Amino acid sequence: MVSTVEGLTDLIAATPTRLFELSCRRSDADGDAESGEIEDGAPQAFAIKVRVSEAPEHLTVRVQVETDNPEGRIELDMGMQFIWKRPVTAPEDIVGAFASSVAIPHAMVNARVAMDNAAQTIGISSASIPFDFSRSGAFEGDSE
Repeated sequence: MVSTVEGLTDLIAATPTRLFELSCRRSDADGDAESGEIEDGAPQAFAIKVRVSEAPEHLTVRVQVETDNPEGRIELDMGMQFIWKRPVTAPEDIVGAFASSVAIPHAMVNARVAMDNAAQTIGISSASIPFDFSRSGAFEGDSE
């Protein structure tokens, strides 16, 4: 039985990431890619879903992000597993604390990088995930 977040962190053997979907579509609207501002001042809209599931061998974070602005649209669906060195049992509150302070922020950083790269590839303003969405404790996991 693991009784601390640090104990879970010490048991991480690997953190593979699986990309389920990354799509981007450029619209005909023009914007200023340097400043991230769109000519008509329209803000970027975000839809973000995060799910956390656990098993004795791993904890999985699934991140789905959609962003839309007049320049284009980006959709991301990725999963990240935190594979333990050995099967683990931990109290629900410790797993929840690990998910919110370690796993979700780590997954969101990877999501942010993938979306920034996609935006750069098609030549639109960066679609970075706002900082508040990657802060520790910004999400509550759903057990599956």
